[in-house]
Amino acid sequence: MYSEEFNPDLFYAALGGLGQFGVITRARFALEPAQKRVRWRRLFYTDIKLVTSDLEKLISPDNNLSGIIDFVEGEVLLSATQASLIGSTFNFTDSDVQKIIDLASDNNGPIYLVDAVVFYNDTTATSAEQKVDLLLKELQYTSGFAFSNDIPLLNFLNRLHYQETARSSQGQFHPWLSMFVPKSKILEFDSNVYKDILNGTNTAGSLLLYPMNRTMWDDDMSAVTPDEE
Repeated sequence: MYSEEFNPDLFYAALGGLGQFGVITRARFALEPAQKRVRWRRLFYTDIKLVTSDLEKLISPDNNLSGIIDFVEGEVLLSATQASLIGSTFNFTDSDVQKIIDLASDNNGPIYLVDAVVFYNDTTATSAEQKVDLLLKELQYTSGFAFSNDIPLLNFLNRLHYQETARSSQGQFHPWLSMFVPKSKILEFDSNVYKDILNGTNTAGSLLLYPMNRTMWDDDMSAVTPDEE
């Protein structure tokens, strides 16, 4: 057994070590009632500065968007194709797919997206819609490129399982690499990696973007994080 008080070295190593320092065999979680459905908004961008600014805004504790969403994730699309969009876990209409393909073609480079999700149930549906309306007013996505799905919570939580099942059948077993990029290097990383090294390549897997506050990481953890945001 280990915790912050009991054997803390192993506790922090396991938290940041991706299973390299210990295997969790038993854990205790505080449970709360699950919501029934999610309002899922997928917003598209052509400018990395705008998408990173919005991702930061969504996790900042110091603005009017603080705490209004339950899940946020970004993604880089090196090439938007009919197959990749129809095969995603987000349900697009045929006209939506063509709009996004045209956006990518006109941009002549990667495009970006932000998934912003609000959980709700029968009694909170109205407030969930109000939260989504506020999001759409405050964020800087490309005009006309906000798409909506409303699905059961369980379907949303299982979205990666559906993708992994499909990719495993093609021999692509969880093709993800996680790395931390400090705020000061994001534009350089975008220019050198997404727009240069990976330009024109047919990558397998997803290029996901997760905004993180440096204060959420403890230096005692074994994960190596930048010294800045």
